Amino acid sequence: MDSLVGSAPVSKGLFTDCQKSAQIENNLLVLAGIGAIPYVMNCNVTINTTDVGFGRKIASMIRATTPGGLPGVQSMAFPHEGKVEIACNVEGLYLDPNDTLLEDEHLSCSFGDCYHVLPPVIENRIATIAGEKGVSTVGTAIVGFTPQEAERTAVLALSTGQAQFWKTREDARMM
Repeated sequence: MDSLVGSAPVSKGLFTDCQKSAQIENNLLVLAGIGAIPYVMNCNVTINTTDVGFGRKIASMIRATTPGGLPGVQSMAFPHEGKVEIACNVEGLYLDPNDTLLEDEHLSCSFGDCYHVLPPVIENRIATIAGEKGVSTVGTAIVGFTPQEAERTAVLALSTGQAQFWKTREDARMM
């Protein structure tokens, strides 16, 4: 701790704390760190076509980096069981209360100040775009947990002392 404010110690941050805990073993510096990223959900929507190019066009249209795309969504398309799957990673967005993204009707507060686009929004956007060319959706699979399920699972595991509770859940399921 480098300085005191009143009686409360102030640290220069995680890097400084890690430097203090670093050890030298066999002439090598051993350093451990802990980090976290916003929760990422995986939502896959299958469309009833074999046209991967069309799937890639849809994937491009819904990406966050495309004007009019869905916030926090990264997507790609590939062949899957004789059809085309549009795989979406949906990143959590930590937003300031004044952020203009909060005006986006597609975002839902997941927990605290973290926002996600929910699977039904992704599925509906893909169904609308595909439907314009007469292509239907076949199904949607969530791999892992929605943000809300992740929070409920963590709270249940922590409150009951079941540290491995998440392992008893299915990895993928159809919506």
